[in-house]
Amino acid sequence: MQLKIWLVTGFTLVALTAQAEGLQCPDLAVTVTSGDPGLSARVCEMVATSSAALAACNMPVPLPLSVTIKDRLAPACLGLYHCGEARIDLLKPAALPDALAADSVFRNIAPSVLFSSIIMHELTHASYEDAICPFPDCPTTAEYLAYAMQIRSLPPSDRATVLAMSESWGRISRDEINLVYMSLAPDRFALKSYLHLSQRDDPCAYVGQIMRGDIVLDRERP
Repeated sequence: MQLKIWLVTGFTLVALTAQAEGLQCPDLAVTVTSGDPGLSARVCEMVATSSAALAACNMPVPLPLSVTIKDRLAPACLGLYHCGEARIDLLKPAALPDALAADSVFRNIAPSVLFSSIIMHELTHASYEDAICPFPDCPTTAEYLAYAMQIRSLPPSDRATVLAMSESWGRISRDEINLVYMSLAPDRFALKSYLHLSQRDDPCAYVGQIMRGDIVLDRERP
């Protein structure tokens, strides 16, 4: 009996250690730590799919990368890419509804779908970190790409739900993509970012110009 107890305990410790160390994604230099092997495996699949979509749109994601799923993040934060650390923190899917503002444009999206889109958002940040920016940082350009790619990644029906409030906006000018608007109305900025990019003749070619530094949506700040 003691031997059985020891064996069970030993296997339990091994399982807990594996969860703590994270899951190495198959054929991808990404480690996912969540405490839930099933969720970690799904995140691996989402990262692989999102990375392939970004690479096809001139935004290769630098690897290796680590992803950690957390029970809580800072208020109103759904995900976070740590610049210079190749590390992403994500709020677990079940916690997303409570973290969204009551008037969020993402409020009516299923948590699992929203979670996948947040992965796309943070991977976009990881990719843009290696882009050319003429200033100390380019937050407007970075968020423009992240939000545009996030909404672009949604299934058509969910994307239509998110874009419902923008039906009367028409064509978005480049001047509407700015730091002040991003800071004061981030949800509207997200919608305008997607619409502006989607209105380009070749959205992925436009992304390529941004990544090369030929197009910069930021301005020098005092």
